[in-house]
Amino acid sequence: MFSLLALPLFLVASGDAISIRALSSPRDIEVHLKLDHASAARLRDEDGDLRALLTFSIVDKNRTAAFAIFANYKLRGDSLILRPRYRLSACATYVAQARLPGGTSFEKFYRVPEVPPGPAPRVRQVFPSSPTLPANCLKFYVHFNRTMRQGRDIFEQFQLVDDHGNVVPDPWRRTELWNAEGDRLTLWIHPGRIKQGINLREDYGPVLKPNRRYQLVVTDQVRDLEGVPLAKPYVKEFLAVAEDHKRPDLGQWKLNKVRIGSRDPLVAVLDEPLDQALLLRFVTVSTGTTQISGSVVTGDAENRWTFTPEQPWPDEQVMLNVNGRLEDLAGNTPNRLFDTDLTSDSSIVNPTLQVPVTTTED
Repeated sequence: MFSLLALPLFLVASGDAISIRALSSPRDIEVHLKLDHASAARLRDEDGDLRALLTFSIVDKNRTAAFAIFANYKLRGDSLILRPRYRLSACATYVAQARLPGGTSFEKFYRVPEVPPGPAPRVRQVFPSSPTLPANCLKFYVHFNRTMRQGRDIFEQFQLVDDHGNVVPDPWRRTELWNAEGDRLTLWIHPGRIKQGINLREDYGPVLKPNRRYQLVVTDQVRDLEGVPLAKPYVKEFLAVAEDHKRPDLGQWKLNKVRIGSRDPLVAVLDEPLDQALLLRFVTVSTGTTQISGSVVTGDAENRWTFTPEQPWPDEQVMLNVNGRLEDLAGNTPNRLFDTDLTSDSSIVNPTLQVPVTTTED
């Protein structure tokens, strides 16, 4: 392995040695260091630290490089390309610096323009959508209309407020759970304050108490990727009722009949409200081992599941199937209670996970 600083590298032309190119926005850029063809080929063959040749740093008020930011490097043609791992800060100044053997160096400054604020982001929906929730409710899904800014401080930006105006202290399990698009956050109430006999619950009490009203408040500190905050806080009001300590029972679901050769929706009225995100994933329709494709929507505060097939219903036996991990609002599944003694035989059941769908010819 050779040290790249010891290699005789040459720039194509000093005036054009470094260029900075904006990609999707002025905060998303690439730095290009242009080399001659032989030098680029040598870099491609050798295994060395490219960071020694090119850095990109934020500068202080004296236009001095303060610290180099994290970046990815690659060679493309005759250019060494640096791409910051994270978006640049609006209104900040950066400097790209190339340091070559013999003390030769070049630099180029880059000022990120101010990003004009766009329309404020908003909360599209919160699940569970019911105004009545069990006191051992396990989680909330908060859906936004765009990708939001992430970070550990996000848990300070959501509050549970009781009917006396008091903010419930430290209710969340502080693990960030965003979907791939970054527009849905899963807020888990800390399981240690839900399960009986756990120290957190014994020391601090449950987060929610039966027969009390609460507000889930999404504060205007929540921001999108451009730093634009919510226009105003979003509030979901609900009543906490008795804790739920029973399993979802597929045998109690009520299904309508569907006509062979039609695309009539199959509607299941559930025995209790269930986890909205899991309802979309864990309930399927099949003929034998072949899953039927279609679209799913939930309604009636997650107490109704509706499936519309892509193709007409076949003249075959149709089955509704449930994955045993499907949860209700308290985290109970058909297989096991969320708050249970795992060593107890009472946690072992043979739940119904499949029921036939009645088809008709008329």
